[in-house]
Amino acid sequence: MTDTSPPPRLVSGKYVILSLLALGAVAAAASWMNYLLVQRRPMQFWGAETARLIAQAPQVEALRLGHVPRSAEALTSEQFDVGTQRLVALEKHDIASRPGLGHVRNALINTRSFGPTVDMGNDQPVWHYALRFSDGSERATVVFSQDCQWTAASDGTVSASLAAVAGELAAFLREQFPSEVPAPASPNE
Repeated sequence: MTDTSPPPRLVSGKYVILSLLALGAVAAAASWMNYLLVQRRPMQFWGAETARLIAQAPQVEALRLGHVPRSAEALTSEQFDVGTQRLVALEKHDIASRPGLGHVRNALINTRSFGPTVDMGNDQPVWHYALRFSDGSERATVVFSQDCQWTAASDGTVSASLAAVAGELAAFLREQFPSEVPAPASPNE
């Protein structure tokens, strides 16, 4: 008995290749859309240039801030205004190669890190830390409250909640200033 059935049809290699290319294009488009959604709120809050510097700037400095009366004359080039507060850098460190900086950059440009944004007006948090991102002559300074619950760009009056990542950000910033006297423990602890 001989088998007279025709041989099974094989799928042509060109169809397999075209199917894989189409699947790759769909996956790339889905990834791109997800990336845009993840960065939508930070891009609106920071602006495109500040967000780019946060993500890619080769020079990064951590600053521990102090407050200066607004009526005081500029004492150093490290003095700047954020909303209604005049701040001065009490201490600064180059942290461009510090472990954990990549996570901080990612947190600052990820929608999941951001809570509500608030126009604080005269009721801004007391800014305690800053990160300065620089690329040549371009600079962006981002300020943080002591517990890192709030952040703002140094050129704005709108603050954003970072409650989702505040503990990690605060720990990272405290590591950059080991000589800083720790905040007193709350009476409830």
